[in-house]
Amino acid sequence: MILGEFISQLDRDWFACVEDRNLRYLTESGRVPQGFLPEQFWQFVAMAWQQSDPYDRKAFDWFQENRSAFQFKIPYPNRPSEIIMLHLDRHKVFTHKLFLVNIKILQNDYLGQQRSEESLPLTKWAFLSFEKDLARIAEIAKAEAWQSNYEPHLHLNQEFSFNRLKNYLQQTFRRLQEEDKIIAATYEGKPYRAFNTGLISYDDKEIFLIFDPNYPNQEQPWKLYGVCTPGNGIGNEILHQAFQDFTPRAQFISDYNQATLILDPNKPIDQQLPTISDDHFLDHLERWPPEVIERELRNDPQAFSLFDHLQSLDNTTGQIDRCWLEFKQYIMRTIDLKLRFKKSIESALRNSWEYIIQKPWLIAPQYNFGRHEVELLLPLRLHARLYVDLALVITASEGSYQYKGRTVLTREMAYNNARLLYPLSPDHWLRGTSQLNLT
Repeated sequence: MILGEFISQLDRDWFACVEDRNLRYLTESGRVPQGFLPEQFWQFVAMAWQQSDPYDRKAFDWFQENRSAFQFKIPYPNRPSEIIMLHLDRHKVFTHKLFLVNIKILQNDYLGQQRSEESLPLTKWAFLSFEKDLARIAEIAKAEAWQSNYEPHLHLNQEFSFNRLKNYLQQTFRRLQEEDKIIAATYEGKPYRAFNTGLISYDDKEIFLIFDPNYPNQEQPWKLYGVCTPGNGIGNEILHQAFQDFTPRAQFISDYNQATLILDPNKPIDQQLPTISDDHFLDHLERWPPEVIERELRNDPQAFSLFDHLQSLDNTTGQIDRCWLEFKQYIMRTIDLKLRFKKSIESALRNSWEYIIQKPWLIAPQYNFGRHEVELLLPLRLHARLYVDLALVITASEGSYQYKGRTVLTREMAYNNARLLYPLSPDHWLRGTSQLNLT
């Protein structure tokens, strides 16, 4: 399924919302553009939403890394020079529903532009055989853990045997698009495209992908022609003659202070702990280790029963999304439980913070596509002193040393995000064993 392929980090609640086109929260908003009756307007929006392709950049503008917020553009009826822009976000508690942040009326110049191939995700821009081509790239690149350590069941599926590499290429391509670094050239009268993967071969050369036009009547305008390094591989002659053996790499970090933990020397360390919003630490409870959740539920039979039922469900069905929602709502309503979970993550944060300030290299940066900024990944240990369970995403408040927690990620999600910027050492807490070395 394209939705699952393109948004590898999409949480299950939001996945269900996008698939099911759930507009129940959106339609409750009282704000509508001038000239519309509310009921007529929301019927119009609902119809446009049902019929739209969420990956058509003419209609959608995703601006959060986990695709939890976007702008939905609709032509204004009988006013072709204007569009209605709806800023939508995921509800903090009812995460399988949408809510409306804002409505704006804009000139239709942007919507009227022809859909450009430069706005397409990699899988719709070019045809690649992920079984064969990913294996070829992994073969000539320096050895890395391109298979997940945390999801061994994926190895049984050939499509996911290089799931990390696939994610890396998709996101690198996305950044190159933003920077206009997908390079076009002509060789012997035929058009080609090329981009720098950012990977290094076993003989220390940059690895490039070369594309030529796809066959007629195909979905993607391009197909992979070859994987090469300067002087080696299929397409190396084209790389040399048409691209002069080089296309630029993606750049994610412009201010390296953003990628470094900076503390205020005039304040005690314990006063600089990142702050955590009550919403965020429960918003993705499905990412927490089951044994930690069970531990916090030990004195609440009803909550334990809800969670036990969750554990018995098939993850591929929509039923589990509704059950997670019901479970989270129960936790949010039950003050004692909510405080227990909050105390658990605050304790884990304080414990990790003590070691991070002594070993700041344990921090891993990630790039937030929505905010176009670098965030930091902090290891969290929730149920064992050495075992890293989650990564806390933190970012500094503008103009200060104070950090705040944005969300939590599974280690696999965090690895994919961190690897996009640079390779991780074999003993890094995101790549090596699940233990965090405290010595």
